[in-house]
Amino acid sequence: MEPSNPSLIPIVKGHQLARYVKDVYRAKAGIYTRDMLVKLEKDLSSAKPGQLIEIPCMNGGFKTEEVPARPDGPHAEYITKINMLNIHQMVERAETAFASGFLEDEGYRFTFTDEQKTIITCPITFSTVPKNAKQHDLLRLENAWNRGWLNWGGNSVHKALIQSLKTLGPKMPEISKVLCLELGPLGGFKGDLLFAERADDSQARYRSINQHMFAATLAKALSDRFGKRVALMASDPEYTENDKKILSSSGVKIIEGFGALSLTEIDSKTLVVSFNPTFPLKQIICDFAKPAAIIWGMSATKLNTMDQNREGRSSRTRKLGEYYDEYLIAKEPIRFGKINLCIRKPIIDNLANAIETNLVLSEPNGMAKPGCGNTHVDDMDEAVMVDYESEDEWVVLDE
Repeated sequence: MEPSNPSLIPIVKGHQLARYVKDVYRAKAGIYTRDMLVKLEKDLSSAKPGQLIEIPCMNGGFKTEEVPARPDGPHAEYITKINMLNIHQMVERAETAFASGFLEDEGYRFTFTDEQKTIITCPITFSTVPKNAKQHDLLRLENAWNRGWLNWGGNSVHKALIQSLKTLGPKMPEISKVLCLELGPLGGFKGDLLFAERADDSQARYRSINQHMFAATLAKALSDRFGKRVALMASDPEYTENDKKILSSSGVKIIEGFGALSLTEIDSKTLVVSFNPTFPLKQIICDFAKPAAIIWGMSATKLNTMDQNREGRSSRTRKLGEYYDEYLIAKEPIRFGKINLCIRKPIIDNLANAIETNLVLSEPNGMAKPGCGNTHVDDMDEAVMVDYESEDEWVVLDE
């Protein structure tokens, strides 16, 4: 039945297309895979502007995306970025696809072509944007970094972190690396923020420096806790060359790439630190593996209450918090926000994070049969699945 008002056609079709996106999402094991992001990074590293790159989409098809050319303008440096969408952004894009002209509207035709379905379920876009960070003088930046360390010991967040680790350290599963995502350039995001003289900027000056020091303190404490070196890694497309020099000289391994390569480092022995991510980190963690622990801050303060525009909740990400015990470390509104440490629960530590390893499973509280198999978290059913080699093909452990 055709709508009586033709102006409603794009809206009605958008609703139908959004329903299709939701159905595909429910039927898929995940939006992102490690191999997918590795391949995209590799393809971009060798691609020239204007070249087409294939992107796998949720419906099983492939969309070709053009590598953007660097725009003309006064900016000296540009960043080519891989932009990752969450399911809410994909649904919203579908809702307005015909009204906005994102997809060509064919009038009263209420069926969608395979090409339209593939385009609307593509979770990746490319963009080229100018760098916001200013390349500060190296000596000046080093002096600020050193001053930050001199003051860090008396910082309330430092004290709270040390105290929290004394209490929570024994609850930590094994950790081999601390991965920092988008902690920002050391000089700040807004031009000359670090060296600004205005009083209203003073409290925020050392935000990025303090966040990096937080991560370094965390890695050192965990190294002492486990009796072996815990690697410290960091990635941010906004880093300047001088940022990289200072961080590298302080023992931080910089992960380059176009915004996705660092995410492929997340595994079951990773502690992820990301105070204000601009990408759907919660979704990516659901799709890849359950890291040993996560530290959120700023607007991403709770696993179940993250910024709806950035992350939202879905049938998969809604229960991510149920796999972790969450502890408040500190509140510091200017440089950190409300800092929460989320530690993977023991049952998840024993089962769901054996994604790439074989386990000999005991019989904990009658929850699983003994046997040897690989485990993963089934995002559709939100249950821990154990793949046995014996005649029992699947064993489901309900929460």
